[in-house]
Amino acid sequence: LVFFESAASVKKAVDSFNNKTVQGQTITVSAAKTSPKADAHEGSKTVFASPLFRTNTTRNQMRAIFEGCGKITKLRTYRGNYAFVTFDTAAAAAKAVQSKNGQTFHNKKMLVKLSTRK
Repeated sequence: LVFFESAASVKKAVDSFNNKTVQGQTITVSAAKTSPKADAHEGSKTVFASPLFRTNTTRNQMRAIFEGCGKITKLRTYRGNYAFVTFDTAAAAAKAVQSKNGQTFHNKKMLVKLSTRK
């Protein structure tokens, strides 16, 4: 492996040396692919939940929605009728997404997904 300072240097090396013959052997030179980026949601203990109708839903009712998923360590509600719910483990957050996403609450379909907040 050879590391270069810039993409332009990589291109120049590939263009200059790919398919060249060196000591009777044709060499192949190509740019390495970068590894895929990790999922920003992976390992998240926090879920985004909406709509929760903050004005007519108590915090205890919100906690009851996620009962059975795991221990809630933090519950933040916002005016836009959504909340960030933080669990004690990433597995509990994943369970909340799996079991609560798409459920009906106050006649509305809930969106529950992993958050990039950890």
